[in-house]
Amino acid sequence: MVEPIYVPVLPTTRSARSAYAQLDLTVRRRIAPLWTLDPRVGPERPRGRRAFPAPDTDAAELGRRLAARVGPLVEVMGGLPGWVDAAHVECHVGAWASSLWRLTTGSTLRLVTGPERDREHQRHAADLAFMSGRGLGIRVLVDDLPEAQ
Repeated sequence: MVEPIYVPVLPTTRSARSAYAQLDLTVRRRIAPLWTLDPRVGPERPRGRRAFPAPDTDAAELGRRLAARVGPLVEVMGGLPGWVDAAHVECHVGAWASSLWRLTTGSTLRLVTGPERDREHQRHAADLAFMSGRGLGIRVLVDDLPEAQ
């Protein structure tokens, strides 16, 4: 993989996918987006914190929403590299397991997890990364930079 010159953080919305698709192919080949699955209900939680209790209590609807987003995301990426952060779905294993399986086995996208994520989510992401052979992204929250202190 050629090292990306830019890693845009994009939501998995139709408008973001459309904007990415409109980029020239030579540009898309040089970037590697970090797609974030936005929450189905409630606000996006602050990075580095778990959501307890889980704001989304409808696992079946969450599963349908994820399935509807994964297919178009795999399609718009067209085999190009990138990452997917499923931060807002980790509380419902049954809802995200099949979608993330499809994502990692049917595309070149890599999953992202982090130390604050549910342990089952971390293990599942690591297992899928191992099976895909493409690795795993770790998203960590950095406190103040040394020069800001």
